Amino acid sequence: MAVPSWFNLQWFNIWTWFYLKQSYPVYWKMFEPYNISRPSYHWDTDFYTEWVTSSYDCSNFQQGNEVYAWTWCISNQSSSSISFRLVVYLDQYRDWYWVESQTCVYDFWTQTVHWQVETTTSHTVWDETITTTNTTTYANCWYLRWWIDPDEIRPWITQYRLRMQVNYEDYDTIYFSVSNLSFSTTVCNAAYLWVEWSNLCYVPPCIYSWSQNTWYKHKIQYDTWYSWATWQTPWMIWIPEDSTDHHVYYVTENWVVRRTKETYARPYSPSSTYSNTGSIWMTPSTSSSSEETWYNYICYIDWWWHRRRLWPGEVD
Repeated sequence: MAVPSWFNLQWFNIWTWFYLKQSYPVYWKMFEPYNISRPSYHWDTDFYTEWVTSSYDCSNFQQGNEVYAWTWCISNQSSSSISFRLVVYLDQYRDWYWVESQTCVYDFWTQTVHWQVETTTSHTVWDETITTTNTTTYANCWYLRWWIDPDEIRPWITQYRLRMQVNYEDYDTIYFSVSNLSFSTTVCNAAYLWVEWSNLCYVPPCIYSWSQNTWYKHKIQYDTWYSWATWQTPWMIWIPEDSTDHHVYYVTENWVVRRTKETYARPYSPSSTYSNTGSIWMTPSTSSSSEETWYNYICYIDWWWHRRRLWPGEVD
């Protein structure tokens, strides 16, 4: 099928923030930091990406950190609803070839864009009737955020592209590069949590390792504003007995108390009455819970029985 003549791509962008009534930073944030509803179907000048770049410096980034945001908007220039197939692929440049990622990043098999709507209004000035016709062009807008994980942004790949295909024909392409992304890709035994130098580290069970018992080490960002010397035993890890303190604390091997960045409330299960306070565990990627699948959090129950979750954290 050819690209239809009415197809009008208003924009197809990849940047670091996006704007939907307000600005949302994406670059350096943790995966899906916002609960944002889908934009309206109709043309909306308050929805777009901003902070233009095609080169991303990922120094100190870990798995789970956002890298870029992309948006597209297609308007319908015809007079009726028309369906089409739109796919956006993430390609990686490996060994001198462009290779499609393990999954395409978005696939609209039967996408429908609404039609133009004409609104006619009439009013009388003296004895003359004045008729005004306003045309609203409807469009589909969408945004997605993409992050570091096994089939998207990887340490050994630096060149990428987003390729939009309409009715099986390549229509538009965005090229971008990633630099200074480096974290340990040594496969380790899973379900371990420990203190390593100034960081709290863990290895979650992950379906990407094909064994569910091994994966890469995750290094958690610590709160750079908090540290104090102590004579407590090195490598201790604990949950504070404070309903407003949402951090995990630990002692480094040099007898310095540090804490992680603030943890997140755990969606879908805001409280618990069947587990022990102070319990810490890791979520396997085979979990049936949609909040846990693939994402490998550390979860814990604070001293007020609320469930919290922790990931590598946002980059300073």
